[in-house]
Amino acid sequence: MASLIPENIPSRNDIPERLKTAARLLRDATPHDVVVSLERTGDDTASAQRRDLGYEASDTSSESVPYLVVFDPAAGILVLESPTLRPLGANKRSRFRRQPRVDLDQAQQAIIARVIGLQHRIRSLFVARALALPDVRRDQPLSLADDNVPRLHSEDFHEDTLLAAIRQILGGQRPPLNNQGQARVRAEINPKIVIGRQGQMFDTGPQTSEEMIRVLDLTQERLAEHLGPGYRLIRGVAGSGKTLVLTHRARYIGENMPRWRILLVCYNIALAQALEAELENVENVTVSTVDSLASRVIRQAGRTPAQGRDDDAFQARRKQAIAAASILPPAKRYDMVLVDEAQDLGNSGLDLSWAMGRHELAVELRHFIIALDSAQNVYRRKMNWNPPGVTARGRSTILRENYRNTKETLDFALGAIAGIGQPSANQASPDDLDTLVMPEAALRHGKPPVLLECPDLRTEAETLTEKTAEFLRNGATPDDIVIMSGSKELRITLQRTLRAERIPALDAQQERDQVVSMRGSVRVATLQLLKGLEYPHVLIGGVNDIWTRNDDDDETRQRLLYVAMTRATETLTVTYSGDGPMGRLLQAARR
Repeated sequence: MASLIPENIPSRNDIPERLKTAARLLRDATPHDVVVSLERTGDDTASAQRRDLGYEASDTSSESVPYLVVFDPAAGILVLESPTLRPLGANKRSRFRRQPRVDLDQAQQAIIARVIGLQHRIRSLFVARALALPDVRRDQPLSLADDNVPRLHSEDFHEDTLLAAIRQILGGQRPPLNNQGQARVRAEINPKIVIGRQGQMFDTGPQTSEEMIRVLDLTQERLAEHLGPGYRLIRGVAGSGKTLVLTHRARYIGENMPRWRILLVCYNIALAQALEAELENVENVTVSTVDSLASRVIRQAGRTPAQGRDDDAFQARRKQAIAAASILPPAKRYDMVLVDEAQDLGNSGLDLSWAMGRHELAVELRHFIIALDSAQNVYRRKMNWNPPGVTARGRSTILRENYRNTKETLDFALGAIAGIGQPSANQASPDDLDTLVMPEAALRHGKPPVLLECPDLRTEAETLTEKTAEFLRNGATPDDIVIMSGSKELRITLQRTLRAERIPALDAQQERDQVVSMRGSVRVATLQLLKGLEYPHVLIGGVNDIWTRNDDDDETRQRLLYVAMTRATETLTVTYSGDGPMGRLLQAARR
């Protein structure tokens, strides 16, 4: 079954029936590696996005002509137009022509220009144009201006004939493109899906390289560009692209809906800084931690926030903010609210985020998206949340593929959460946000994680410093390296040993405001401080000395370890000393 972008092409009311039929038959009769994308002529991205958001629909006066771009990795790209036909009258019963709704010459020229543009940019595949006529027999005479353009008739739109008919127009079957080849072609069809082109948070190196380009996968593309209105839940494993989807969506909507006010909420300060840097050029997007948001809303309402830095004070401020939000004028509210790492906010944080949306709209028309991974719920907040009167059933998307970590790192990290929660969300209620979703695969291979036993914490600090110096000698930059510790004592010792070796280091716990902006320093952080971020080289120490409020809370320790280990994109090094449950758990994971 082919992939449609967006998925709802066959059911949309802003597309002619013939094109919807063609899309449905293409989906059902071609293989899974074929991608069918909806495009329009005479139409800007903003108008297309307004339609996806439910605020604009095509009508008979529209100057936009929709068409399909069919990408077959084993043949080429076929741009399919589906003309509107109608009988001419009794004296010409057997002849048809297009119904003149738009300037067809202009639309045709736009489609031809699109084909020529793809031909110039994509040299590895054949690019052609054809007419899709799924309800017209081959023997029916037609009067069309496009008599020389290949056609797909009703006889072609069958499971055993359609792919062959498409490939015949494209010059026959070829050896299929590999993953990188497919990524490059998808990037040429839709350049906005390239990762790292617009910001730095997910930068993967020079995007002009013919050897490496990274794009949103098909599910991520649909979520980022084609979600309709309402409450949406994205559940995903670590490294599956949840944050990537939210930042792409914030940018995509922000750029194409410049009058919209968009709010992106998270929990950690470091993640908020990274998101803000990623979206710094999108003026109508506001990034905030949930507790900064709470204080700001209270002050906007002319009230004084509750004082204190403990959990009770934070909860009190959130409740104040929820009440204050109810009296905010529409100009202070947001057209779209997105929440990253939602498992960290708890119900009160999600209630506040929901309260910042447009109250005057029906629930089904408000734009509210949350993304979470229950395995990373290190604050152990019970999660069973939905907006008022809404359920997550039918609104959830699960991302199971891990793109960040190598298979070797992911397998080791999964050993850290062995025995926690449910293995899958398949048998659980979609409203139970505490249910763990386990990854299906990590798509890259790399070096095995290094697990080192040391006699004490001081030796752990020396070992981690030596490994850091080794990475630097081998070409890594200080910004590529992060050292995370479960022990305050180890963090302090690390600062001393790093300085002794003249390795520049940033105490991320003390200098949170500089975690993202500072350059030229190795980050030294707690296990949870850098949630949502990623680094090529991750070193973790003090795993037998992880502090929690409850000395017997090994499950929180496991979750913290998992979060820290899944920050690594290339290498992972872990040290431990003494006898403890986390060290024994990791030893078992190594076997």
